[in-house]
Amino acid sequence: MGEGSTKDEPSPRLSVRWKQWLVPLICITLTVSLYTISFAPFNQFASAFVCFCPFIAWAMFRPRIGLFALAAFVTSFFCWFSSIPWLIHLGEHLGGLHIGLICWAGCSLIFCWGIWIWLLLLHRIIPRILDKSFIIRILGMCALSGAWVLLEWAREEILGVQWNTLSSTLWQQPALLQVASVTGAWGLSFFIVFFNLGIAYYVRHLIVRGWNRKSFFQRFCPEFYILFGALGLMIWFFFQNLDLAREQSPMFRAGIVQPDINQKNKMDPRQTESILSKSLFPIMTRLASQEPAPDIYLWPETATPLEATGNTPIAKGVSLMIGSFLEVLGKPLLMGNMKVVEEKIFLEPDESADPGPDGGLPLLKESNKLKGLGSGFSVLHAPPLVQSASDSRDGKVDARAFVNSKGSLDISVSDNRKFQSGEQAVIWFSKLYNGIFYASPQDGISDQFYAKQQLVPFGEYVPFGRYLPFLKKIVSIKEEFVAGTDSVQLSFELEGQNYKAGPLVCYEDVFSRISREHASAGADFLFVATNDGWYGTRGAAYQHAAHSVLRAVETRRPVLRCGNNGWSGWINELGIVRQVLTGDDGTVYSAGRKKDGTRGAGMILDVRQITAFGDSSTFYVRNGDWFVILCAAFVLGGLLYFRRQSSSANGDKSKLDDAH
Repeated sequence: MGEGSTKDEPSPRLSVRWKQWLVPLICITLTVSLYTISFAPFNQFASAFVCFCPFIAWAMFRPRIGLFALAAFVTSFFCWFSSIPWLIHLGEHLGGLHIGLICWAGCSLIFCWGIWIWLLLLHRIIPRILDKSFIIRILGMCALSGAWVLLEWAREEILGVQWNTLSSTLWQQPALLQVASVTGAWGLSFFIVFFNLGIAYYVRHLIVRGWNRKSFFQRFCPEFYILFGALGLMIWFFFQNLDLAREQSPMFRAGIVQPDINQKNKMDPRQTESILSKSLFPIMTRLASQEPAPDIYLWPETATPLEATGNTPIAKGVSLMIGSFLEVLGKPLLMGNMKVVEEKIFLEPDESADPGPDGGLPLLKESNKLKGLGSGFSVLHAPPLVQSASDSRDGKVDARAFVNSKGSLDISVSDNRKFQSGEQAVIWFSKLYNGIFYASPQDGISDQFYAKQQLVPFGEYVPFGRYLPFLKKIVSIKEEFVAGTDSVQLSFELEGQNYKAGPLVCYEDVFSRISREHASAGADFLFVATNDGWYGTRGAAYQHAAHSVLRAVETRRPVLRCGNNGWSGWINELGIVRQVLTGDDGTVYSAGRKKDGTRGAGMILDVRQITAFGDSSTFYVRNGDWFVILCAAFVLGGLLYFRRQSSSANGDKSKLDDAH
């Protein structure tokens, strides 16, 4: 019996392994859960203020770096994986569920490195500030909080993508948002991380020093009072601005048109006329019948499958349809759409060349015709497709484009040297822009337009497509968009009042730089034309709208949003949502959907301006990302101090060893 009992008992090695992984598993589970529910659609913002506390507490016990790093990586990956599940819906449009899973897991893997690096810094710095002076503890906390901001900033500036900044968890808490007008949203992310560090240290302080056994001064923890003092100042700042918001002036009434077009139809050029006549125009007509009617209408991103403006016959036809309807309606339109610019090069035979045996001639390839064409192309992206044709019976021509260092095209042409005198060959390529346009009943679509600057990777272009051409075959992008280079404002007049719109396409409201440039150039409001219909109903539209709230506070400009499906409405200068289009179930996804299968809805936004903010610009707009520079100084100062401290400790240890 004794032998049988021994066999049933767990091995000591297995028991040790279980205990070794118990703490990491608890930390992983708590951090991932708290981090995920802090973002939309769960909106449990308070969990963001404690989501990193489990790892902070664990780091205080100086765990082995290998185990900590592994747990930190798993946590980082699943923090992203669990907060962007809507990416799986991309598979429905890009070739299957497996593509959606690859996008979901791939983006999580790319983005997770920021959190992982930060957790590794946490492991290094936290043990070095325990039981140190107050100044050293604050330096360590500022260095770690600043490091988080720098990693968010690097994701935006280096990778060229951004999503779910920690600050966006506060999008429904205007009382805490107002500091963004000074520091940008970076200040909010800094404070959330600083709060995590401070509250974790405060709990340790209570446990280590005791509560009942010590005097007040021995229990005193300055971090606790700094945290809640800063929180109080943020709330006070909100009420100061709330007083300013009492005086408002009406701007205009905007009719948002949310057609909720199925993505398959939205990408089908054959559906263009149907979308205009059966979706967009009818919704505008219904809004026009209301009293008072809208002063201007808003359309979502790429409202029609075919480009609405450009120098092609197709674009001119779509433009004519839109202009004719506006003429009947008598009101202007801000619309998301596409513009195509087609460039053609005509080549003739080189009469000075020696003819071949059959009398054929090569084409004259003049460098001034084939070099430095167009602008705005990226050396990292695949060049546009170049097509060619000729009126020759025997002559054939082929052409390829290369993007040069100046962002223009150089075209290489080859032919079979069988062209006859008087024949001609033509080479052409297209530049496709995704943008926002202003159209009036009198003049139709204006030549002035805003071209989207921040293109969506694998949606509007293939990253590194020039060097990895196989990627283009996987994601099936037939024609890549060209990025705009300027933050152009669209000027127009309504009821005798001049306005400037600051356009933002798709997820450009996630990038603070473009909104800041619009506000600095005198934009009266920001207009976001988007299409969140790609991502189903798992929260992408709410996460997207959260960033628009941040841009409203940073710039003190109203933000108007219009989507094909998703979050359409407007946000005032304090980041307070004033109107949003929802369905019968209270969500933004079902607006206009009826039992008979019809889709599409509209709403009139009564846009007002807080008078005190009308002619002013915020500290953040005037000074840009100054807070990021301050965070960089915190990080540099912290790293230099702790490195010197480490060197000093190693030197003392060496002296002690020599003495022995």
